[in-house]
Amino acid sequence: MHDGHVLSRAASVWVRRKSTLAVAIGGLLALLLWTIPNWETFWQHASQFPVLWQTPANRQSIVSLVIKILSPLFVMGMIALALWIFSLVKTEVEEAHVADQARPPKMVLPLADAASSFSAQGQQPGDPDQGQLFSAQPVQPFSLAPPLPQSAARSPQIDPVTPLPLVTPSTEVLRELLTTSGSLEQSGSRQMSQPLTREDESSQEQTQGIVPPAPSSSPPLEVAHPVISAKGRMTASDPLISIRLLGEVRLALCVPGGGQVTVALSSHTRRIQLLAYLAWKRGDLTDREKLLEHIFGWGVSDEEATEDKLSERFESNKKLLRKKIREVVAEQINTPAGRTIIDPDIDPFVSDAGFWGLSEICRVDDLEEVERCFRVIALARKEGTLRNDIPEEVKQACDQLMTAYTGDFLATIINKHASEFRAWQGRSSWARRPYTQYRDSYLSALWYAAAYEWQQGQRSANNEHALTKEDSMSKQQEHFSRAAQLYETYAMYACNTKFDAKVSFGPHGEFGERVGMSERALRRCVVLFGVLGRTDLINQVWSAYCKQMKTISDQRWQPSKETQDDVQAAMAQTDAYRFSAQISQLSSDFSERQDRLP
Repeated sequence: MHDGHVLSRAASVWVRRKSTLAVAIGGLLALLLWTIPNWETFWQHASQFPVLWQTPANRQSIVSLVIKILSPLFVMGMIALALWIFSLVKTEVEEAHVADQARPPKMVLPLADAASSFSAQGQQPGDPDQGQLFSAQPVQPFSLAPPLPQSAARSPQIDPVTPLPLVTPSTEVLRELLTTSGSLEQSGSRQMSQPLTREDESSQEQTQGIVPPAPSSSPPLEVAHPVISAKGRMTASDPLISIRLLGEVRLALCVPGGGQVTVALSSHTRRIQLLAYLAWKRGDLTDREKLLEHIFGWGVSDEEATEDKLSERFESNKKLLRKKIREVVAEQINTPAGRTIIDPDIDPFVSDAGFWGLSEICRVDDLEEVERCFRVIALARKEGTLRNDIPEEVKQACDQLMTAYTGDFLATIINKHASEFRAWQGRSSWARRPYTQYRDSYLSALWYAAAYEWQQGQRSANNEHALTKEDSMSKQQEHFSRAAQLYETYAMYACNTKFDAKVSFGPHGEFGERVGMSERALRRCVVLFGVLGRTDLINQVWSAYCKQMKTISDQRWQPSKETQDDVQAAMAQTDAYRFSAQISQLSSDFSERQDRLP
């Protein structure tokens, strides 16, 4: 007995140690996962919590940050509570099990089995064990304990911890049982009010003692689908807010079921920059400090660029954008419909611990389409399939990209308010990077589309399936004409603004990437016009190009000797066949310089 107490005490101490270890590990994990990564943010903004709390949009972030800092305490408390509840349940189960083992075995037979046992007792010779057991067993007023057969006496009987429910047999079954038992009628009538169990009977006796339940007449249970009231975005392909940033900035609400309602945006450049910055960084959250620095603190003196003033401007412009969207929802969508079509509390912004971004209900249509098409071009370039031939899928992607590209990134705002995007303190505006990035995509599409048309023109001249030579020449001229127009567009568009980071003219004749590619496209354009015999178009293109380049470079640009030679040769061209040598030279030029494309 003493050894049992010692073992029990040792087991209890080990359980307490394991519980303490589990609580400590949970707290340590919470400290590493949530508290330490967010401690710097908490420490920087803790002193400003009273001011930030006054803005309703900040309250959720503050609460979330505090919970993450205190997460070790919460996790340790929840683990301790769970372990305490588990110990209580385990103790109850163990006590019930010990009480059940200490209870003397009690064996009770069903009424029908008792009758058969008593009948067998009178016909078989008396067994000493059975006679002793039967004579020693007193007759209880509400139970019947007959002698056990030899096969059943060897197995110990254990009553279930939870007693079986009372079973009241039907009148017909009871009358049949009493008729069979004969002299047991009086005992059987008292047995109706007591549950009768026996676990170690043969399968035949168990079948006789169990009455199968009657089949239920109630209909089968049907689980209804939950009714979901959608707020915000309806489906992944159907955003509620559509944004376009190429050319003129446009914001529209997409009404579920079809149609769009335009949200009129003011000409406030900082407010539009906030929307454009988050739209450009869609899918990522941006640090609030970067938004204050790149947008609201850009070009502002140190006296005006205080933390409080910049924060006030950020909150004000964010609230005005949200308010304008909600006004359009209420006045132009929900009120005319007489019901709630779009959540009146729609919010285009999301935030997390000082980081901001666009909600999933927003989609930037033009940027996403341009990026999708350019991925096709970039993949083909990476695989080397553009070196000698332009596949059809790449040409299709080029056409789709040129259709989606309605203007440069924020072009209308940048042209109208150029001073808001000027370089400041030796740095460029944040908008210059996406501005250059999407121009790269557009110019690449122009270049490869022009190369495709040039190649198709070359193949048309050698087409064996053409009916006549005139047909093949006509097809060739059509492709050459389209290629010349695309090269002309490239040459004029590549250097039409100095806001592009790749357009530069050095004081000693050095120039940026756009300038060299622009002259190359011009040379191909004039060569193709020369083949077509359009000397008038050569004069127009060359004159317009020189004027633009002189203006954009502040008179520092000078055409290269190669460009001047090609232009003069094209102007002197009077016969298309005399210029065929230069056309064939385009193939090697095209192959050698693919790796230098934007």
